[in-house]
Amino acid sequence: VHGLVAYAGLVLTAFIYVPFGVILVPYLAGLTHRFMKQDSIHLEGSPDLYLNTRALDFSTYSINTTRLYEQLFAYQVTNQIVDTFSEVGLPYLLKIASFRWNKLRVDRQEKRRLNEKSAEKVPRPANSTDAPDEHELLERLREEANLPEYRLFVEYAEMAIQFGYVVLWTVVWPISPLFSFVNNFFELRTDAIKLTKHSRRPIPARCDSIGPWLEVLSTLTWLGVIINALLVHLFQPSANQIGSTVKHTEDKTTSPETIVADLFTAAIVQSNMAGVGGCEEGDRGLYERLGPILLSALIPVLVSEHGFFLMRFFIREAVSRLQWKDSPAALKQMRADWELKQSFVDRLDLQENRSPGFDYFLKNDDLCLDPKHPDFSFWHRDDPALQEINRLMKTD
Repeated sequence: VHGLVAYAGLVLTAFIYVPFGVILVPYLAGLTHRFMKQDSIHLEGSPDLYLNTRALDFSTYSINTTRLYEQLFAYQVTNQIVDTFSEVGLPYLLKIASFRWNKLRVDRQEKRRLNEKSAEKVPRPANSTDAPDEHELLERLREEANLPEYRLFVEYAEMAIQFGYVVLWTVVWPISPLFSFVNNFFELRTDAIKLTKHSRRPIPARCDSIGPWLEVLSTLTWLGVIINALLVHLFQPSANQIGSTVKHTEDKTTSPETIVADLFTAAIVQSNMAGVGGCEEGDRGLYERLGPILLSALIPVLVSEHGFFLMRFFIREAVSRLQWKDSPAALKQMRADWELKQSFVDRLDLQENRSPGFDYFLKNDDLCLDPKHPDFSFWHRDDPALQEINRLMKTD
């Protein structure tokens, strides 16, 4: 859900609005005219241009070529600033406002008591059961207990979304990794402040890795290969935008005219010409011409995807052979796994296939493992599931 909300707008802009907006937006404007009964409709991307809905003219409309860049900039920079303020600055402001409100409320209560001509103003302790030497500590603990719980899922989701922005859309804004690096430099420190000041102290838990988030990051990497290949294929300049020299100007690099858009326009024009005699033949010809255009995008996707899989396979094999295979850590893990499996097999072995020391193992069950051994509690506990399985097994 987080990824859908974060990337849906960029996907629509990159794969629908920019390459095909010159044709689709006027067509959608014509559909709007049929329902709204308007003679002219204002077009997004042209502040002073209105489309005559009675005669759709594609040449009078131009898309906003910087829309995708502006969206990515808003997500990468503006949203990060807002999130940092909401995580660090806003809690401080709320604390100040809460402190002043409580102080104002106490002052009003004191004034009310004075107006009632109370004989003596006696301060009431926050909790009369607290010991005098522990009152300050207990008050601090109660204040920390009222803080919101630190949610690790939110931090992992934020990390994965930022990784997706860098991997999926770097081709749109090449310096976005630099801004992400700068943001992470400050994010580490703001998270430390949030963890120590604005949230409840979390209970530490030992983990070998980040768990399922590794699969999320690997999936984003795979999607990044596909999306970048599609973006390069869709946004390559058209034939009339490629000059005889290698010099690129701003008009050429930001022009909305692409090869796919030109082919799309030509297919519609040819279908309209073929459909003069019959509408069904024109629509059929349009679908036949648009099919190869859309299928052509699969070629760079398949090539880049297979290249990614091959590169990942070779890198994993190289790292495994150079760093892990026959290393002391690998041999230690293999020995620990073998000992664990051997002890389990020895305890569940059948009567006729007992090992030479199996009887002694059963008689001296308490001696099979040292009580101080970390696996002692695991092997000396009741297992009702195993007993139930043995009860349901067929016996001769």
